[in-house]
Amino acid sequence: ISKILTGNGAMQIRNGMVIVTTASAIHLTQLLLKDSVLANFEDLPLAEVVQALADQSVVSINIDPRTEEKVQFRITATFRNDVSIGGALRTVADMAGLGLAAPVLGLKLIA
Repeated sequence: ISKILTGNGAMQIRNGMVIVTTASAIHLTQLLLKDSVLANFEDLPLAEVVQALADQSVVSINIDPRTEEKVQFRITATFRNDVSIGGALRTVADMAGLGLAAPVLGLKLIA
């Protein structure tokens, strides 16, 4: 990374792969807007869906403990690389009657 001529090289680990990119591309907002999701969820609890989405991204996702009952809500959804991580999270959170907050770092599902 230090050998990148522009001096703004960065890396991220995603799905077990090392991705070499620029520092600006790693910015959270850009990730949420650009990184797409390829996933199919069939009747899974929201907590498992959120974990699977977190595993596909470099975004920290936390679930507010006050949402304890709603994280068991069963989700069926398909994302075919036409929606971002943020969009997918907003979709499944909404399906369970929850919202999505963006604190300083990462995302949080809230009641």
